[in-house]
Amino acid sequence: MRYNGKGKRAYYGTKRKETRRAAAKAALFWYIEAFYNSVRPHSALGWVAPKTFEKDWRLTAAASAMKAVAIR
Repeated sequence: MRYNGKGKRAYYGTKRKETRRAAAKAALFWYIEAFYNSVRPHSALGWVAPKTFEKDWRLTAAASAMKAVAIR
């Protein structure tokens, strides 16, 4: 009886499925953590997106630092 490679095809089919699943999980994680959470409004920040909050905070901190230097 000849070996027809069914086991090999089944193994690589499973490997391909696992690879696709891992890639999908990584893409979903990136979307949620790196993109969505940084642009959606948060109640703790006064319903402002974290990126906007941080940008405004940096501008305010820089302005107050320049004011403190000018006063001295």
